Amino acid sequence: ITSTVFTDWKNRRFITVDNEVGLRNWSVNVSESDWLVEASTLPESGLMAATGSSVTPDGERIAIIDGKIARVLNSTGQLIRQINVPSRHESVCISPDGKLLATSGWHSPITCIWNVGTGQMLKQFEFSNPSFSPDSKQLITCTGKNYVFRGVHDWQVVRRVDRHDCAYPSGIAYSPDGKFVVMELTWGVFHLLRTDTFQTVALLDSPRKSRPTRFQFAGNGNTLIAFHHLAGEIHVWKIDELRDGLAAMQLDWERKNARNPDLAQDHEVPTFPSRFEFAPSQANSMSKLELARHRIEVAERKFAANPRSMTHTNDLAWGILSCPGELRDAERAVALMESLQNQTKLDANNRNTLAVAYYRVRRFEDAVALLRMNVKEQEDSYLGFDLYFLAMCYWQLNQRDHARETLEWADRMSQLKPMTDVENMETLDELQVEARELMR
Repeated sequence: ITSTVFTDWKNRRFITVDNEVGLRNWSVNVSESDWLVEASTLPESGLMAATGSSVTPDGERIAIIDGKIARVLNSTGQLIRQINVPSRHESVCISPDGKLLATSGWHSPITCIWNVGTGQMLKQFEFSNPSFSPDSKQLITCTGKNYVFRGVHDWQVVRRVDRHDCAYPSGIAYSPDGKFVVMELTWGVFHLLRTDTFQTVALLDSPRKSRPTRFQFAGNGNTLIAFHHLAGEIHVWKIDELRDGLAAMQLDWERKNARNPDLAQDHEVPTFPSRFEFAPSQANSMSKLELARHRIEVAERKFAANPRSMTHTNDLAWGILSCPGELRDAERAVALMESLQNQTKLDANNRNTLAVAYYRVRRFEDAVALLRMNVKEQEDSYLGFDLYFLAMCYWQLNQRDHARETLEWADRMSQLKPMTDVENMETLDELQVEARELMR
């Protein structure tokens, strides 16, 4: 199962996306002694490999995408609209009223907006992580710098909300009543804002600053859940308990005893750590070797489901390159990335993966050619990954002066533009140690 796209607790049913059979409708019958869960496949929903899904709040329209085609279905699985999407589009978002569809991809420079009724593309934007407001009147996109809100009737910008120290785009989550919105405005810290004023009323802090894959309100809006896929964790905040804390400080935004319901600027915004955190993959209790093996297994399954996916190919290749030595398979990583290179133009991250694979199989000159390209195009915060390997390539080619200069450059860039993702920071630290041990 790729993901759960819709949950209807009142009627005890939920819908999941499956790489093999598409959408499945599950019913849950609960007795005093047992739970009986039965599944039925929704017709016309089969996809070669579903990479993304989205559903309207009432569950009446479901959108799924496989990197080539986006499909919109009704709640019984009947096809409403099929749209051919640009290559590298692996994510989809349907507006709450079911009339608009937004498609995008991590490795795609554009987001496309489609009319579900006609299948016509309405607009393209050079932004990512699209979503819609609860009333379907605004499209929200995100970059590392800001969130941008646009009216869907004319696509004009109506609001920008700045972000700070954020390396990646992020999502957005509205409370069920639409009165509050959660946005990641600082790396690893969620801001709870009022939608009428966009004023921050509370900060929701994560114990580790890992990048959230997705976050959403659950149930009646009393719980916020953040999924941190790379860290293997789920973080949970109880909004009612958070408000009790605010009320104790007379800062609750609605209760009558609040001395300052609008939280004026002279009052510090309170911070609340997540109450629960747990690892569904048991990542916290795994050894480094076990965790690497687990991630490779997951990457293998995703790649097998869609071997033409740039994301899945790169993830698998990087997984078998960055793992401990006994799991490493550099020859296969080269084959995977060269096959991808024959299909499409590689971006900076993909070139880095192929260059690392070349380095591991001692094709140093080929690695240098790719890494030099990345020096011109790579984001500053990721340049260290290229520079450390470039320094080691120069050293292996007996160009010792170039190697030392490049190592110093890599160290400077790592200090000036430090990583904000914990896992990448650890990987970069390990790479720095490897480079220094080679060149001492």
